Amino acid sequence: VHGTIMALAQIFGSPLLKSPAAGIALGAVLGAAAVRLFATAPAHKRAFVFVVTLKLKPNTRQLFLQEWGVLADYVKQNEPNTLTYEAVVSDDPDKLLIYERYVARTDLVDVHAKSAAIQAFGAKSKDWVLEKQLDEYYETNVGYIAK
Repeated sequence: VHGTIMALAQIFGSPLLKSPAAGIALGAVLGAAAVRLFATAPAHKRAFVFVVTLKLKPNTRQLFLQEWGVLADYVKQNEPNTLTYEAVVSDDPDKLLIYERYVARTDLVDVHAKSAAIQAFGAKSKDWVLEKQLDEYYETNVGYIAK
């Protein structure tokens, strides 16, 4: 931040301020300062995390993922408070984990779980699932979720 302030002082004290390049330079400096100041702040404090661990019937993972991808596209387009919706695979072809992040728990319970899309997917995929474990968490904002 100190370097940014010094750069701004040099620009404002310089005759270059009257040139078009000064505006571009000032924008670049301010943009870099904003990135440094806000890049480490969590985008969502205490986001709600829902983890679904599945044991699938043999030879159904590809079909599950294909259909789940359609659902994921729907969620991305229609549920703005769903922050993350990711399927994670294991070396075991019958194990699958779904990692979901929401601004708040109500976004899962009152929006996502009640959508026609998730209801249809649940009905379609129930024959592919042998075991299901559901876990709920809240982020601590200790560490980071993305760079």
